[in-house]
Amino acid sequence: FFGYWPCEFLFQELRLFPGTPLRAVYEERTGQTFLAHEMPVTPFFDSAVRNAWLCMSWYREHYHGRVNKIIRGLIDPLNRLMFSPAAKGCSTPALVAACQRGHAAVVHLRHLAYRFLESLLSLEDGLRADGGVEELVSRLDLRDFDSQIEEGGRALSELLHAAAELGLEDVARSWATAEANP
Repeated sequence: FFGYWPCEFLFQELRLFPGTPLRAVYEERTGQTFLAHEMPVTPFFDSAVRNAWLCMSWYREHYHGRVNKIIRGLIDPLNRLMFSPAAKGCSTPALVAACQRGHAAVVHLRHLAYRFLESLLSLEDGLRADGGVEELVSRLDLRDFDSQIEEGGRALSELLHAAAELGLEDVARSWATAEANP
């Protein structure tokens, strides 16, 4: 699934649906029998796996919303600039450069959650920590993540500015609509 977007599956725990073999395995390991209509919280038997899931939840809370907003903000104007009849023949070096930076920002931002997970998995002391999520996250260098988000925002601003200079108002309207309906 590396690179798959949207990457919401990175933030979900395993679900123990009734009648599945996995549920029986968990019942056996925990010594419990789950009621048929019950959806139990999946226990984490390994603290490193639990910490990875908690850290990914932290990423989702602190980064993922902003990342999604910028990606959505970039994709619609890029599509409009590439396929809109109004944009045909309006190609300028500034617009081409803005579109290239916009596409590059989308690719980088789509992989940010995977890079965060990769950073977690490569922590020198592993994911076993008594201090919890905040301790683990504090061991990561988040400057690159912050700069990727800032670069995405700049690419979006540049793209909208270049489109506005060419009189492509529908591109700016598409962003205003996306802002109003997150």
